[in-house]
Amino acid sequence: LSWSVFATGLLLASLLASYIAYYLGIEAALHESEERSRRQVLELETLYRTAPIGLALVDRDLRFLHINEKLAEIDGVPMDAHIGHALREVVPGVADTIEPLYRRVIETGEPVLHIEIHGITPAQPSIERDWLADYYPLKGPDGSVQAVGAIVVEITERRRAEIALRRSKEFLDHVLDAIDDDVFVKD
Repeated sequence: LSWSVFATGLLLASLLASYIAYYLGIEAALHESEERSRRQVLELETLYRTAPIGLALVDRDLRFLHINEKLAEIDGVPMDAHIGHALREVVPGVADTIEPLYRRVIETGEPVLHIEIHGITPAQPSIERDWLADYYPLKGPDGSVQAVGAIVVEITERRRAEIALRRSKEFLDHVLDAIDDDVFVKD
């Protein structure tokens, strides 16, 4: 009888030791997973904070979930005044243009890339501005679009320079057409 109690105790101790080892392995894996998640969150927060371009995440109801300082600066509205608010509430001057783009991404699950947007924002409501934007779907495990990411670059100065260059070229073409003599350029 004592031999069987001893064997049972030994078996239980062995099972307990296996369970503890298994639990410690799970705990170590969980700790490693938490560390990896913390690093990824830190990387994303750093990217949002330091990116020289506007970044935002908008939910299916077209409400801001996240935005970086650069896009808040472009919009002329503080970061915290974006979160939870609809696009139309925050940037009404471009809402008619950008809402359909967000909806297209939500409906199709496909990105909308390299879209030039022209409009005004609360930052400078009397000045028309231009941006280049890309919109990307953020899909859930089932493949449905859960949110839309936006990348926005202001191109107002570039657009103005292109217009000035085109006008200069047109002016030069008119001047050259008006001259009766031959004109040549030597490098």
